[in-house]
Amino acid sequence: MFNSLTFETRLKGLRKSNHLTLDELSRYCTVFNKCSLTKAALSLWEKGKRIPTIDNLQFVADIFGVSLDWLAGRSEEMYTESTSYFLEPKAFPLTVTVCDTTVELPIEIPEDYKDYELRKQTYSLETRARINFLLYVLSYEWERYVGDNISEFADKDAPAIKIHAYKLFHYFMINQSNKSKIVGYQKSLENIFRTKSI
Repeated sequence: MFNSLTFETRLKGLRKSNHLTLDELSRYCTVFNKCSLTKAALSLWEKGKRIPTIDNLQFVADIFGVSLDWLAGRSEEMYTESTSYFLEPKAFPLTVTVCDTTVELPIEIPEDYKDYELRKQTYSLETRARINFLLYVLSYEWERYVGDNISEFADKDAPAIKIHAYKLFHYFMINQSNKSKIVGYQKSLENIFRTKSI
């Protein structure tokens, strides 16, 4: 059975622990959910004035890498192997498609994370959920930035598109309006890969 009070507390806790505003969470939910989840709807969820559909509840759980049952207040098990196993293949390789050319995000993913068996041995479920969240956010932000600058790719061949996309990535990292948050997410990801924990 859905536990509204537990859901409200857990959703707000996840959002705040990941340093997200309602606007940012709405944007990420809308992208990954392929439908519109407004700031107002999320706010009503957090206040217990509206209950999400099961699909929307699942998408929010997926963004944060937590189990649906935990988010809905039906379980105390926040992270599960089955959730991680399902979500991780979607998180990398990090790519963006520009003018029919696939470009990988220039973030190094260590071998012990790429290999599923090593990943299970090396990283806790909580750490894996955090990595998944960070990879989704960085990929989304870069893709949005490249999309906003798509005219710069006109009439370029595939190698030139890749070079220009990498230049844009570095420009994006130093000039983004939410630069401190994005750089913080990238540094957090690098630190997790270095220390193997949150």
